[in-house]
Amino acid sequence: MRTRAAAFLAVGMTIAVIPASASATTFSNTSPITINDYPISACSPGPDAAQATPYPSAIQVSHSKGFTTKVTATINGFTHDYPGDVRMVLSGPLGQTTELYNESGGMPPASNLTITFDDSASTTVAEPLVSGTFKPSQTPAPMNSCGTSPSTPLPPPAPQGLYGTALAAFNGTNPNGTWNLYIVDDAGTDSGSVGGGWSLNVDAVPPPACKGLRKKLKKLKKNHAPKKKIAKKKKRLRILGC
Repeated sequence: MRTRAAAFLAVGMTIAVIPASASATTFSNTSPITINDYPISACSPGPDAAQATPYPSAIQVSHSKGFTTKVTATINGFTHDYPGDVRMVLSGPLGQTTELYNESGGMPPASNLTITFDDSASTTVAEPLVSGTFKPSQTPAPMNSCGTSPSTPLPPPAPQGLYGTALAAFNGTNPNGTWNLYIVDDAGTDSGSVGGGWSLNVDAVPPPACKGLRKKLKKLKKNHAPKKKIAKKKKRLRILGC
């Protein structure tokens, strides 16, 4: 049984906004992602892994009021000759990260799978890899991957340093801005794609401080306060996502 690995990255630029519920919104990038093969017939040490095209794939989140209470990520149409070669890292607009997938799919080929990563799922991904909802999965498949440590960074411009292990890393932050999905392949002779792009489902609620800050801003304007004070209050509201 060969030893293999790969970093899976995904973040796109085509954006569709779909209301999911009163508190949740789905943002999608439907552009396909090509998972390029690592050019050497061996395991990558990590930082030189083959970068997907595009790298990253981006989603722009906008008009989301408040701070995040839950984020899930869905990969649409994942196909790869050797899923155990792949790693995927998601980064948010404020720099938080979560490694969604690290060489966990094992050796059997994957074809056109839809995989949702959700902290509330009951299990991590299975081997062989199947469509479904799973927790973020950082444990390489035994004997069927390169065994790349989750502490090994992906190639720049992916964030460097330790990645988060759960999507809860994004909770309590303003979700507005650019989210990036980085995908890499860590071993030679196999490649793949994400044919349908990817999406984010973001739950957000206004923080309790918003109401008081709006009142203070209204009072400053009514009293013709200095523009600097008004701008400072507006900036605070913007940072909180009010």
